[in-house]
Amino acid sequence: MRIRQQIGEVSGTIFTDTFVVVCCLLFPSIYEIHWRGLEKYRAAPSTLVALSHKRDNDIVIIGTWTHFKKTFFHNQRRPHFAAREDLFQPGFLDYHFMFRFIQGHIIHRINVAPFLRSLRAHPISHIVNKRVAPLIRDAMNIEGDVKLGDVLNQTGLDDFAKQLPAKTAKGLAQVRLSTFLGYKYRCLHDHLSDSGIFKNGLSHKIREQCLKQIDQQIGVFANILDKGGVCMVAPEGDLSPDGSFVGVKSGLHRILARTKNTVTIQPVNVTYDFMTMGRIRLYLNVGDEFEVNHLTSRMELDDKVRLGIVAQSQVTMGQIGSEYFLRKLEADDINTDIHELREAIGQRIQSLKKTGLNFDERLLTCNNFEKRLADFIAYCVKHKILLTYNNSFIINRTVETPENDFRFNPVRYSYNELNTFLNYFPVLAEQPI
Repeated sequence: MRIRQQIGEVSGTIFTDTFVVVCCLLFPSIYEIHWRGLEKYRAAPSTLVALSHKRDNDIVIIGTWTHFKKTFFHNQRRPHFAAREDLFQPGFLDYHFMFRFIQGHIIHRINVAPFLRSLRAHPISHIVNKRVAPLIRDAMNIEGDVKLGDVLNQTGLDDFAKQLPAKTAKGLAQVRLSTFLGYKYRCLHDHLSDSGIFKNGLSHKIREQCLKQIDQQIGVFANILDKGGVCMVAPEGDLSPDGSFVGVKSGLHRILARTKNTVTIQPVNVTYDFMTMGRIRLYLNVGDEFEVNHLTSRMELDDKVRLGIVAQSQVTMGQIGSEYFLRKLEADDINTDIHELREAIGQRIQSLKKTGLNFDERLLTCNNFEKRLADFIAYCVKHKILLTYNNSFIINRTVETPENDFRFNPVRYSYNELNTFLNYFPVLAEQPI
């Protein structure tokens, strides 16, 4: 048994190191990656890396690079990751990325769980805002492969039917759970929901089961830290939906409450400078580590982690330009030109530079500023944020909509990133725009 375990560890190490090398060669072709403060990361025993969560691939990028730079020859300190639970279930790749018809039918059958576990990823469940696919799978584990009408309440059936124009609530009620988890209904699988879509008795059972799962999963991470391992988690619990830091969920405190060792917290902030043409610039800023233990109060832990992450925020052209657009629209002024843009953004940079914020260095020198400004304007014109009119621009009022997703409203998303920092450090918000 011991020999088999050693063989498994060696093969897992070889696989992971190969994967890390491939990623470190591939990512620079997609992102322009900039680290700040990487020397602060020591991968000391019992370290918990707490990072902001902006995109699905954050942890993959940070995990592979930190392993490559710091622990490549120290396998025992290779980090363990917290990953969303449905990553470990069949169909995730297809319904998350929505592949075309032919590829989708094949990819929907793929289960990447063995691959993820070899990379030391571990599932973490949610009670609120859980995805539809794992919810239905939970119901099937309890009730068996029954019909949707046997487990969903009328509200749940109606909600699903609204998103499937070709189906009625009555027709969906006859669909078996295994069929619903198949390719045909994949468009619903990644939607957020909760146990309230189920009938009362089943809703209670699923909630109880989920609480037990979470307790076991938290125990896994606490055990890793007690053995001197390194863990990476997102304290927000899920992707930041709108660019702001949404706060520290209870899971982080529950992990530390279960540990016996003193734990080193290493805050990391992730910023995507995506309002640009060509490669996206990715800033990974590492903050100063600090120690906590199971006696640390939740309020103290939350404050330290939140400020540790937010303090490493990166100021980009996209954030300052987005703030300018929204302020103009608030004043009911939709007109601007390159000269006004240059002056307003330049003045805002000068006022914020005095505060010691982490700035995109291109904004601080004249030639690079001009190139970055031209790139930002080109992005805004391409995405119809700015509409050209003679030799000037009109700011598209659609950026005022409450939609915050970076794919649909990059202006609001980027503004929220900057505003989060200013809200946590109010003295900075007093600087004039």
